Amino acid sequence: MALWVCEQCSTLYTVGASQCPQCGGKDYHENGARRVGAMKEKRKAKK
Repeated sequence: MALWVCEQCSTLYTVGASQCPQCGGKDYHENGARRVGAMKEKRKAKK
């Protein structure tokens, strides 16, 4: 079962919801999906 993960508070919630039920955030990524921005930050930290 797919879930969305809130970018602001990391709450898992139902796909298709209009916003995070915990904080009201509208930015999300799919649970288990790799975030491009997070990968870039890790690469910068290694340098």
